[in-house]
Amino acid sequence: MSDDLDHDHGFKSMFGYQLYRKGKAALELEEFEEALKLLNEALAVEEHFATHSLLAEVHTRLGHDTSAFEHAERAYVLSPVSDSVAVDFAERLAARGERARARAIVVETLARNDRYGPAQMLLLMLGDKSAVREISETPACGRRPQASRLRLRACARCRR
Repeated sequence: MSDDLDHDHGFKSMFGYQLYRKGKAALELEEFEEALKLLNEALAVEEHFATHSLLAEVHTRLGHDTSAFEHAERAYVLSPVSDSVAVDFAERLAARGERARARAIVVETLARNDRYGPAQMLLLMLGDKSAVREISETPACGRRPQASRLRLRACARCRR
């Protein structure tokens, strides 16, 4: 049973995971109040970044901007290495005018995963073309790149 959980965001509680899945299904059906209820129940069973992330989305859809931001921030605190969580939080920071903090999170995300399109796009939307160029011109090994694009290119010799 626990093997299944390892593939599903790492939930420790099967009951918490089931509530999360039901809440996610309700969100997909745009049953926002039901999704909110189920996801809050899941959170009461087990605090998990994926639940906070979905709660941020539900609150956004309901127009609860403060609650949405708080859940996105908590998701990021719990899982700062999740690219989608990091970029979602960075977008919310940028919308609040916290562009420097948003940029730092996006640059950190791209340092981990230089091909993550949403992070590349957010960096461009933040008006930081030089940072995108700088990231794209330096391959992971530090040698001269093959080409300059929005994403990191492999080194011709080591293919890294």
